[in-house]
Amino acid sequence: MTSPVGLTVVGLCTILLTVGILIRGKVNPIVPMTLVPIAAALLTGHGFGDVGDFFGEGLESVMNVVVMFIFAIIFFGILQDVGLFTPIITWLMRLTKGNVVAVTTGTAAIGVVAHLDGSGSTTFLLTIPALLPLYKEIGISRYVLITIVALAASVMNMVPWGGPLGRAGAVVAEDPNQIWVKLLPIQAAAVILVLIAAALLGMREQRKLRARVAVNAGGAGVRDDAAANPEAGSGVDVDRLATEFAARQKEERDKAAYTYRRGRGVV
Repeated sequence: MTSPVGLTVVGLCTILLTVGILIRGKVNPIVPMTLVPIAAALLTGHGFGDVGDFFGEGLESVMNVVVMFIFAIIFFGILQDVGLFTPIITWLMRLTKGNVVAVTTGTAAIGVVAHLDGSGSTTFLLTIPALLPLYKEIGISRYVLITIVALAASVMNMVPWGGPLGRAGAVVAEDPNQIWVKLLPIQAAAVILVLIAAALLGMREQRKLRARVAVNAGGAGVRDDAAANPEAGSGVDVDRLATEFAARQKEERDKAAYTYRRGRGVV
């Protein structure tokens, strides 16, 4: 078990067993993530003293990444709580003017901005409530909304304070910031590809809306006003939806009793 092949097999089995237990959801995640690696270490002939040394070395290698994670979560959490991203999102919503292709492309842009904190949960909690009413008004599939936001989040998750890059930096013992600098051209190209994919999805939804209008007009003679003119976003009051989103965000900040510090001095 101490040969390179044996250690590789034990390592893979440890990962598979841990993931399998986590998927079942029967125990607290701390239990399999603690006991399974310890059991694997004992199986390969290491003692508890060696396990303690492994723990110390591993903690030392990821400490810088952990500190950066804590800072990013607190910093971007504060920015979101005080409403920094709200004007940007409302501006992008108004910029689409209800046009189907512009809405889907704007969704990608909003997803990119919202995921600057590197947290998927905050990205979806910020973008879905803001854009879902707009998608319903126009008649665009909600699966398209989820797909575009997920694509944008996956690309922006390459920021240094995001999970994947931090873990990669810990494994290869390199600063995540240095890895990110090398990945910046790829990330920029990926953002462009996300915008292109969003535009293509918008064109597909536009064709579906036209087909729906044709069926309604040739059947019962009842037109779907929201889809009657996909290019112009007929019947969709984008300004109202953006204003309602901004009002909801302000109401949440008021409930949390957030206040802005005024003046130049700090007491």
